[in-house]
Amino acid sequence: MCDDNRSRNSRSLRLAPGEEPEQAPTSVRILCAVSSLTNTRPTELPPLFESVDADALNSIVSHCETTEIRVSFSYAETVVTVYGNDEILVRTRQDE
Repeated sequence: MCDDNRSRNSRSLRLAPGEEPEQAPTSVRILCAVSSLTNTRPTELPPLFESVDADALNSIVSHCETTEIRVSFSYAETVVTVYGNDEILVRTRQDE
């Protein structure tokens, strides 16, 4: 499900709305993005629920009608920001 062929630099990765895995919930897309950026298999990442309520995040993004909303949290040595349009930005903590 996670595709490693995304454009990235060594410190950040941006996953545009609709980018693969397109039909996956936001939480799954986050796992894929963090996995890709950190070169870690998704199954080796810590549980996402330890950092954020994944169900609530999926609900917020799927029902959001504005791009002005954003949610940021730390996860697996990265900082994840999810925007209301389902754009995901993952940065290493070095970028903070």
